[in-house]
Amino acid sequence: MPTPLRRRSALLTALGVVAAPAVAIRPAPLSEATARPIRLLTHSLAPFCYEQGGRVTGFAVDLVRELALHTSRPIEAPTMVPFARGLVEAEQHADTAFFVVARRPEREAQFHFVGPLFESDVLFFARKDSGGGARTLDELRGLKAIAVARGNADHAFLIRLGFRNLQLTTDQTQALKMLASGRVDAAPMSAVVMPELATQAGLNPADFAAVGEPLYQSSLHLVFSRQTDPRVPAEWQRALDIVKSSPVYQRLHLTYLKGYRPSASRPQPGRQPT
Repeated sequence: MPTPLRRRSALLTALGVVAAPAVAIRPAPLSEATARPIRLLTHSLAPFCYEQGGRVTGFAVDLVRELALHTSRPIEAPTMVPFARGLVEAEQHADTAFFVVARRPEREAQFHFVGPLFESDVLFFARKDSGGGARTLDELRGLKAIAVARGNADHAFLIRLGFRNLQLTTDQTQALKMLASGRVDAAPMSAVVMPELATQAGLNPADFAAVGEPLYQSSLHLVFSRQTDPRVPAEWQRALDIVKSSPVYQRLHLTYLKGYRPSASRPQPGRQPT
């Protein structure tokens, strides 16, 4: 005989009443071997991923935790690692996820991509007291020096556009400090990331201004090694599609990103003419 709970469930189904999106229903396991948790790695890039009070947090961190509620595998607590190490670990080890990573053509053969988690405009920033300066790409190519983090998506993009005046740095924070001290004339950064980096570096974000038009729209993802069962990233992509259409995503967006929206759709890195 059906229990009262089952009769109520059947009645709600018949009436077309569905559960709220925030309620996660964990899918059936992919196989009997899926008890091993997914290893999560991230890197410092506020407001997406950062440490606060000894805890790893941020927009992408909270979003990934939410996605895990809609998948069949348990997860490990996210671990903060340098970006280069995270890429290597995610490429070489199955069931290891690394975020956030810009999607670039040369990475397609290395990873399964889940995303986009978020998109933002990348622009050149200069000091406000620099007197205006360059605006077009040709003018920017003529600057004495542009700081860019070695090996990141901005670096690869500028190389493809023929920039030869690049001063390479270990990370974007160092690039911003060099810009603040006058050692370089400009630096490319995400419109969302720059204010956070400036604040963390003890600088005033109001001292910098975007110059010219956005370079491109950065598409940030979570990646799995190609050694990972493709059903795993496929399941995470389905989870992301569910969460992005729910109030949870909007709440995280407002909490960490203040409702930021990128400009009209622009080509991704690697799809621009050289």
